[in-house]
Amino acid sequence: YISKPFRESDVIAEISKLTHKEDTKPTTCKRTQAMSEASESSSSYIDLKYLNEITGDDAVLRKELILLFQQESTKQLASINEALAASGTEALRKAIHKYRSSLISVGLLHTAAKYKGIETELISRSASPDMASRISDLEHEVKSGMSELERYI
Repeated sequence: YISKPFRESDVIAEISKLTHKEDTKPTTCKRTQAMSEASESSSSYIDLKYLNEITGDDAVLRKELILLFQQESTKQLASINEALAASGTEALRKAIHKYRSSLISVGLLHTAAKYKGIETELISRSASPDMASRISDLEHEVKSGMSELERYI
C-alpha cells in the first residue's frame, strides 16, 4: 500500500521489492534540478523537490495541480473556519485532515505538518486556547505559499 500523494520513486521501489528486481532510480530533468536549486535559496514554504517528484517532473501536471489547489483552497479554508466558529471539534478535525492532503500535494509540507499538530490536539482533546490564532496564522502562511506556487505555473 502506498498512500497518496505518492512519489514515482516510491512506486518503483515497491514494485522492485515485490518483484525482487533491482531498483532503478528515475533521473531528474535538468530544468527541474535548476528550479529546485533556485528555490532552495528563495522558497520558504514549498518543497519544490517533493512537488516535482510527485508530478514526475511534468510541468503540465504541476500547473494543473497548483491551479486545482488554488481553486479548492478557498473552499477548504472556509470549511475550517466554519467548523472553528461552530466549535465543532470533529468537523474541524475532518476539515483540517482533508486540507492537509491538499497542502501535501503541492509541496507545502511544513504547513501541512503544523496543521497535523492541530489535528493531533483535536484527536487527543487537548486543544490549546490559542487554536483560532494558530489557524489564522496558518491561513496567512498558505497564502504566502500560494504566491510562491504561482512562479511554477
